[in-house]
Amino acid sequence: MCAICRQPGTRRGSGGESRRLTVDHDHRTGVVRQLLCGRCNSVTWAVEESPGLLEAVRAYLLKHAR
Repeated sequence: MCAICRQPGTRRGSGGESRRLTVDHDHRTGVVRQLLCGRCNSVTWAVEESPGLLEAVRAYLLKHAR
């Protein structure tokens, strides 16, 4: 299970292929953290590179909420 979204690693990609969980690690130190799905791994990497991004995305979504 993904440590963030709690989904199994057997989700299918757009081409139908099985996607495994990714071993997440700190890009500065190399220290292994936990297993993440591809989506959560991408989000984690983006926020780690630009910490203000998470709040900016949240504000954007709230602004456009229905």
